[in-house]
Amino acid sequence: MRKYLNKNEIDRVIGELDTPFDLISTIQVYTGRRPTEVLLVKPQDIDHENKIIEFIQLKKRGALLYEKDGHKRYARKKVTKPIDCSAFYDELYRYMSKMPMSTYLFPSSYDSDQHVNIRTLQRKVKKAGEQSGISVHPHMFRHSFAVQYLEKRINKDEIDPIQALFELKNILGHASIDTTMGYLAYVTGKESLKGLWGL
Repeated sequence: MRKYLNKNEIDRVIGELDTPFDLISTIQVYTGRRPTEVLLVKPQDIDHENKIIEFIQLKKRGALLYEKDGHKRYARKKVTKPIDCSAFYDELYRYMSKMPMSTYLFPSSYDSDQHVNIRTLQRKVKKAGEQSGISVHPHMFRHSFAVQYLEKRINKDEIDPIQALFELKNILGHASIDTTMGYLAYVTGKESLKGLWGL
């Protein structure tokens, strides 16, 4: 089963989402960040002038964990990713100008000190997909970014596929190039590569 959406499918699904879920999904499409990484964004992480969002980069499954004083803690690394879309930033700015004071950019409707629950996001995206006739979950927006990035860099910019893969690996924060390699299968049509996709 295909694990990414084309542009038409993305537009249809996001068109069915209410705010802020449309914004959350759009950020994923433009940056390739994991759903939880977008939910952890705080208002101060937005640089409107330079059109940059600063993210906490988490490892697969949600977080890098380490032990300290007998307790598990989250090891967080902030990474900066620009969104090349002025119109989206204008929309995001309008959203922020109307939102109440909150710890997170996308606060929970039940507690302004907490972010939108990942299960709520999953449910909203799934419903939007059903309304669009598309089977979808939030992580597919990350996959969609990756495939579109490789298609542009390899087919339009005509750069070496290996170079494009390592660029994408760094953007997505993969620990191994084998994980990133799976996306190349959808760009080249080489089915044998899909077995390397450990996502």
